[in-house]
Amino acid sequence: MKGCFLLQRKFAWLGHALALELKEKYGVREFCAYVQSRKAEHFLRARGDLKYTSLLVDEDIWPLYKTEKLDFAYLKKLEAEYGEPNLWKFLLVDRTIMMRIPPLEYSFRPSPLLNHEEMLRLLQVRFRATTKFLEKEKPDFLICSAVAGMSSRILYHVAKKMGIKTITIEPSRIKKFVTLSENYLRL
Repeated sequence: MKGCFLLQRKFAWLGHALALELKEKYGVREFCAYVQSRKAEHFLRARGDLKYTSLLVDEDIWPLYKTEKLDFAYLKKLEAEYGEPNLWKFLLVDRTIMMRIPPLEYSFRPSPLLNHEEMLRLLQVRFRATTKFLEKEKPDFLICSAVAGMSSRILYHVAKKMGIKTITIEPSRIKKFVTLSENYLRL
């Protein structure tokens, strides 16, 4: 059995510990991860207790939009598969792109970081990289800490479409418990 994790920033440490538990107690043999920060990637690569088959690093995907050619046929295909009714749900959820708010900073700048064409190219490169990653790794399940930005939402929806069991970890607001759900929109 193979597991995949979305390891966002500091969740990389917790996610790695969870992967070790799954390996030791439940016999999950292989792991891959979508990692959102270089610091988290370095932490995971430096660990000797668990080797990941592959790490897809968001910081490696981000700059690719600058040279990406806009492919309207591909975007139309994505919209048919994931649209409900269009692809803007993947962009609007991302506060960095839509309001120039860096992660962990809550100042407000009401102007988008990228123009319309750049947003579409970024959407393309993230969908392509995520799909390629999941097709190559073929995980049996995906564990996400939060589905709250463009990359995590794309990862979640592509995994669902591919039939990969998805599990989100949500705070329960009761003591220090968490809730596990197969749908990030509801418990």
